[in-house]
Amino acid sequence: MAAETTFRVEEFADELAAAPTNYEVATTLVFENEQIRVWEMYLEPGRRQPFHCHRTPYFWICHTRGRGIQRFPDGRLLHVEFDRNDTDFIDEGRLETERIHDFENAGDEPAHFTTFELLD
Repeated sequence: MAAETTFRVEEFADELAAAPTNYEVATTLVFENEQIRVWEMYLEPGRRQPFHCHRTPYFWICHTRGRGIQRFPDGRLLHVEFDRNDTDFIDEGRLETERIHDFENAGDEPAHFTTFELLD
């Protein structure tokens, strides 16, 4: 479930300017080879992963229930609820509008995701 609103882009101007070259898509890079890059993201309530750029299609899995906020450079803000084992795949088409974004843990519990960037 997602509800869309907007945010003031200018409040994140410096971070957005750096985002096209910020490839830190989660909190910890745990594995990388020629085919795949695997990230873990652990965020305490109220913490956020800054605006970053996905260079390739990717998929993620959520390991905990919770709520999140995602912001996009066009001013869109999504309020999203996650269930344990929710998964999504972002292909080349979706990367057109979702390549750069942030993520904020808007829940009451730590958030834990694994992201798999497909390199080959």
